Amino acid sequence: MPRTILFLCPHHAAKSVIAEAYAKRLTEQHHLELTILSAGTEPDATIMPVVADFLESEGFNVREHHPRLVTTTELNSADMVITMGCDLIALGVPEHKRRDWTDVPPASVNVRACRDSIVQHLEVLMQELTNNYQSTLENR
Repeated sequence: MPRTILFLCPHHAAKSVIAEAYAKRLTEQHHLELTILSAGTEPDATIMPVVADFLESEGFNVREHHPRLVTTTELNSADMVITMGCDLIALGVPEHKRRDWTDVPPASVNVRACRDSIVQHLEVLMQELTNNYQSTLENR
């Protein structure tokens, strides 16, 4: 069962921000104890305004969010690294730790479609993690 999940997108200004926000919400709803992080490989100066506005309309406070560069320590210590556009092989992330969500559409084109795709992936992931957690408890 992973303890730390790291979401990456190149600019840390849209997809990974959306993924982090919803992953934290779903983690609480599924009663999972996870650390959820996000970062970028080429961070922008600010979050995309359309993303900030959309997330705020959904009840998230992201106005203090500042895109940042992922660290080697984060890449090494994360149990799972989920990318939406970054080359995890080039970053040295082992295959067993990485997942690629390449089908997530750009937030700049349609932020709602981007969010819907991310949430769909997250719901599958949360169900998988919940099942793994329950299986672990049953085997004790």
